[in-house]
Amino acid sequence: MSDFCNTCPSRSFCQSICPELEMHLKELEVPQRELLIHTPRYGKFPTPRKRIKLTKKERQIVTFLAEGKNYAEISQAINITKDNVRKIVQRMRQKVA
Repeated sequence: MSDFCNTCPSRSFCQSICPELEMHLKELEVPQRELLIHTPRYGKFPTPRKRIKLTKKERQIVTFLAEGKNYAEISQAINITKDNVRKIVQRMRQKVA
C-alpha cells in the first residue's frame, strides 16, 4: 500500500488501482536497456547463418544485461569477477560476429 492508498477515502472497498496510484507506479518503473551484443553495419542486422548456442552462464548474463544490470551487479549475482563477466560478453560477441 502506498501513501496514496492511506489517504484515499475508498481504500477499504477499493477494487482496482486508482489513476493517481497508477501514475505514481509508472514513475517508479525502471526502463530496460536494449541489449546489442553486436552492432550491425549499415543499419541492417545480419541474418544468422546458424543457431547460436549459449552456455548456461552466458544465458544468465544476457538475461541480466537485458534487465539493465551492469557488470558489477551481474558479477555479484552469479558470484564471478567483473573481468570474467567482461570476457564472457566478449566471447558472446565473437559468436555473433
